[in-house]
Amino acid sequence: MQFVTGLSQTKAAAPLLSTRGRVRRKMKIPAITGEAYRPRYVFQKISDITPAFFLSTGAKAAAVDLDNTLVYDGSFTPFPDAVQWVNDMKAAGIPVILFTSTYTLRAHVLSKKFGLDYISPGRKPAPDGFAKCAMALKTPFPELAMIGDQLLTDVRGANNVGAISMLVRPRHREILLFFRYIRIRRAERDYLRRIGMEAEK
Repeated sequence: MQFVTGLSQTKAAAPLLSTRGRVRRKMKIPAITGEAYRPRYVFQKISDITPAFFLSTGAKAAAVDLDNTLVYDGSFTPFPDAVQWVNDMKAAGIPVILFTSTYTLRAHVLSKKFGLDYISPGRKPAPDGFAKCAMALKTPFPELAMIGDQLLTDVRGANNVGAISMLVRPRHREILLFFRYIRIRRAERDYLRRIGMEAEK
């Protein structure tokens, strides 16, 4: 198991001219700086988070992202170790809920594959969805772990409400918003490197 421990709003972009002379706006990536984005733990993949280690962090329940955490991005296909990981957590008596920003129908279908309840759309990092997870799991924020692959949404949202943030390395290149995610992933890698929390490849 490999892990590392540790304890903006988007500004309007300047208009860009397209080749046809029309004005386009480039979506800006919020700057990833400061403690709000620092994950408590960093893992290579979700199956590295064993039930024993999970409980050792003080966490009692888990809210888990879907895309690039449990399933291939934009798909209905779980990662090879994902279903077994969920089953292992259940066997250890650890409550788990899916917490995702995907559309509700997809979340519903995937929830059946994992045998879990879900909160969707999550609208992370806003606190409302995290509060719904805490209520559904009957767990206070300090004992709730948020497991996901993004600093901007999963980690920042968890840190904002005082939950335990667990970051997993993205395992598959994003399909939707491909070029935006290239910039996001670069910013995430730079931030983790600066704070000395980049998980070993």
